[in-house]
Amino acid sequence: MIDSHQIASVNFHRPLHFLLAFLTSFLTFSIVSAKSQVDIAVYQVNQLELCSRSAYWEDKQGESSIQEVISHFKSGDFKEIDKADKNLGFSASTFWMRIPLQFKENQAVNFILEAGRPTTNRIRLWQQQKNGLWTSVAKGDALQRIKPEAHFNPNLFELTLYPNHNNTIYLQFESQGDIAMLSASLFSPSEFQRREQREQLFLGVFLGIMLFAIFSNLFLYYALKEKSYLWYVWYVLSIALLQVSLEGYASTVLFTFDSFIADRSIIFLTSASIFFVLLYTKTFLDLSSLTNKWPASAVNTTMGIALLGALLAFADGYPYKLSLILVNLSGFLSFLCLLYCLYAERKENRPKNLYFYAAFASLFAGTIVFVLANSNVIPLHFYTYNSLKIGNTVEVILLSLSMADRFSRVQKEKEKAQKEAFEKLQEINRITDEINVRLEVEVAHRTKQLNQQKYELEKKNKDITDSILYAATLQESVMPELNLLKNLLPDAFILYLPKDIVSGDFYWFGIHSEKIYFAAADCTGHGVPGAFMSILGIDIFDRLLREKNPPSTDWMLEQLDQQVSRAFKENASLLLHEHGMDVALCCFSPLTKTLEFCGAGRPLYLRNRIGTIKRIDGNKRSIGSKIRRDKVFEKQTFSIQESTWVYLQSDGFTDQFGGVENKKLHRHSYESFLANLGEMNGEMQNKAFMNFLSEWKRDQEQVDDILVMGVKLE
Repeated sequence: MIDSHQIASVNFHRPLHFLLAFLTSFLTFSIVSAKSQVDIAVYQVNQLELCSRSAYWEDKQGESSIQEVISHFKSGDFKEIDKADKNLGFSASTFWMRIPLQFKENQAVNFILEAGRPTTNRIRLWQQQKNGLWTSVAKGDALQRIKPEAHFNPNLFELTLYPNHNNTIYLQFESQGDIAMLSASLFSPSEFQRREQREQLFLGVFLGIMLFAIFSNLFLYYALKEKSYLWYVWYVLSIALLQVSLEGYASTVLFTFDSFIADRSIIFLTSASIFFVLLYTKTFLDLSSLTNKWPASAVNTTMGIALLGALLAFADGYPYKLSLILVNLSGFLSFLCLLYCLYAERKENRPKNLYFYAAFASLFAGTIVFVLANSNVIPLHFYTYNSLKIGNTVEVILLSLSMADRFSRVQKEKEKAQKEAFEKLQEINRITDEINVRLEVEVAHRTKQLNQQKYELEKKNKDITDSILYAATLQESVMPELNLLKNLLPDAFILYLPKDIVSGDFYWFGIHSEKIYFAAADCTGHGVPGAFMSILGIDIFDRLLREKNPPSTDWMLEQLDQQVSRAFKENASLLLHEHGMDVALCCFSPLTKTLEFCGAGRPLYLRNRIGTIKRIDGNKRSIGSKIRRDKVFEKQTFSIQESTWVYLQSDGFTDQFGGVENKKLHRHSYESFLANLGEMNGEMQNKAFMNFLSEWKRDQEQVDDILVMGVKLE
């Protein structure tokens, strides 16, 4: 036997602070069997496994006192444990483990007792003192810590064994629905310190690799803006945090502010790692572009199960138990999904990514070794215990190489694309230069042709314009001068605004037997055709005035209609309805003060001294039209007893578009304008008409010839 006085006292040191922890979502738990119970002799201990020499009892209600538990042992209710770890599966019961210890030393010695897993909710150590009383100390990741622990593992007890004393201890395990794992090991302080330093060094290397993978891939994400790098970073972060939590640091380092979050963080982080590894795989392999849509659907379904498990991890009762089932189910399904995705990708002959395949192969290998070691199929030692971390480390390194390889491949593709684009640009420039040369020659030739055509068009346009100007001169020479009208009726004005150079509107006046005739006519169309019609109308009026002594206005319009119709019937190619005119014709007798009016489609306006407007409509029949030819032109006679203004006009003034709404001038607006002219003379009224038209029309184009004739009768 080894002298227990040789055991050194313990000196606990906190490990380096860790940012993150790593977990693979595929962790399963081993099931072990039991051996017979014997008293454990403790002397000159460095490390001693206690579980395989102990016994346990299930307290389903979880309310038994230490005295009741001792009674159950004496009654033979305890079952022997014959292996290092006893996996009792998912259970909400409380389990008691009895460890009989024989201490063969002359003085009390301190030991370190490690009980259960670091993630066990609560473990209570019961030990009988020299006075016979049983005292207890509680540990576990579900306990709220008021002050920092001496070490980061939440399930470590400082155990003092006394000589000549009953050193049997009881361990009370509470898993609250999680996997109940019974285990216990006794360490000398010096041996525990050596083991702790070795594990912390390994964990530090593991976290260093995780941090390097996180920051390097964050850089690649910001450089390439490709989401697969971002999801990979979240995956590495979640498994790093989870591995740290599995070592017991959730309650002692990461979540010291809340024991409930520390307790449930394992389930949440496991679900998060599953969710992000699948999201990363889906993006990295571009599953949505596969012809086979089942891999993407399987991944989406498993991600949904993992997400639901993460949300239920912080619930109580049945939802929490359901979260345990969901996280294990999603972990198992994620294995199958990854294998299926890799198979589907290879089946479609996509480029191989050996780093990616090797990464998940290392993860699978590490997981299998971990499960076998915890199932006592292979020996459980430092490397097999940490096989999952080793598998995760190799996986992250290989995935980082895969991402770096992808970055390198993308850069090469960019360089290749840029080179091809540059070559194409050079070819385009060469072709462009050739085209430009041909275009310059073609443009020069076409410019010469266009200049020649322009010259010819300008010459023809000048000839046509000169002809139209000459036609305008002829039209002006045919129409009577305004001064002749003012000799007959001193206060008069004529607003005459052709749309083009020549006009289809015309005015006419004459005298016969002391009767004054005046008319305003609107021929069909405008421009040159209208101008010829106007010359024809003026000529016919002049001849009619000489044929009869004196002619009546209705007779003159009948004759005008017949002669115009006869003129166009001689040419069968001309359509009669396209060549006609609307006329307002008046005859005023200064001796009898009577005004005779006959209209062909045009009205007459009368305004007295007080501004009252009277509209006299003409006949609903136009000159030269086939419509209503059975209707005769009827004249109307008015007695002029006071000073009266008479207005005749074509439809050009009222048909002009303008105003705020860009519409034609309403009849009501026109009549209101006439009523407001007041006592203006003819010259002032002419200016008023011009100003009103300018304000109404603004920048709109003139749509028709405009003619307004105003005479004052007294």
